[in-house]
Amino acid sequence: MKVRWALAVGFSLLPSLALAIDVVKTSDSKSTAGTLQSVTRNEIVIQDTDQKEVKIEVNRIDSIRFHQEPTMMGQARSAVEEGNYDQALKRLANETLDPAKIERLEVKQELEYFKARSLAGAALASGQVKDLREAGTTMIKFLTEYPTTWRYYEAQQVIGDLLLAVGETQKAIDAYKTIEAAPWDDFKMRGAVYRGRAQQQGKQFDAALKTFESALALGAGKKDPLIEAQVLAATVGRAACLAETGNADEAVKIVAEVIESADPENKELHAVAFVTLGNCYVKANKPKEALLEFLKVHLLYNTYPNYHAEALYNLSLLWRQIGKTDRADESLRMLQERYSGSQWAKKGQG
Repeated sequence: MKVRWALAVGFSLLPSLALAIDVVKTSDSKSTAGTLQSVTRNEIVIQDTDQKEVKIEVNRIDSIRFHQEPTMMGQARSAVEEGNYDQALKRLANETLDPAKIERLEVKQELEYFKARSLAGAALASGQVKDLREAGTTMIKFLTEYPTTWRYYEAQQVIGDLLLAVGETQKAIDAYKTIEAAPWDDFKMRGAVYRGRAQQQGKQFDAALKTFESALALGAGKKDPLIEAQVLAATVGRAACLAETGNADEAVKIVAEVIESADPENKELHAVAFVTLGNCYVKANKPKEALLEFLKVHLLYNTYPNYHAEALYNLSLLWRQIGKTDRADESLRMLQERYSGSQWAKKGQG
């Protein structure tokens, strides 16, 4: 009897376990398991293992893992999340990840996004205009085919980055404004931060300063980790504008404080911050201090192509300035080899 009772209990658990087929991980490191009911650009609805419908807003989603997704898909996802786009493309070339052979729409969408994102990442690293435009076409096609994807705002950011890389600043700003139209303050701020960076690249420092300050005003006093991360990003952007308009010493203090308080896991913010700090020291006529900050980007944050390229360009100048011509030549060689089509490589050729 005891054996039969145990078996009965075991089998009674199977239905609830069978429901735990999709897993949504959120920014607070929590996971919800169940069955996806609907997906839009703003939220997903999942029926959890207690048969309750749970709505999760997209700005809180880190990842979604799907029931019976191909084994190689997890490896491709990891490569994309780590910014290893060449490796991701190799994984995605596996025949089991051919979207044409995938029946489930959500899995097909995710694979299409991984491909578009990886092509964009590789193109941004090389800086080749042809690759950048092809990657942009691929991402736009993705959004056209899947306009309700939960990756919508991420895709708009990538499109903006690609447009900015080919010098189409205003079109990039328009893409970033799409993110600002999202219903959450952290996304509104993120869009503003990227718009401000685009304005900086276009030498529109007064406009950029206003953009960053508007983002800071939106996030003022709000105790939300997602918003606080954007506050720090906007603060770095504001400091960069101050350095460009004659307040380099103040900018140095501001960026140093951000680096001290930022989450070590927010690597992109650190890459931006150290590049910005390096530029602030250049403006303050402190070449040795600037060199150290750019060196940190080269050694610790070299998976962010544009910031790494900028750091290498500045290292080539600063090493030469202090008489280390061999190190300067090495930095320039690496810049030309890894980012041959980038604006920084072109400046290095001059």
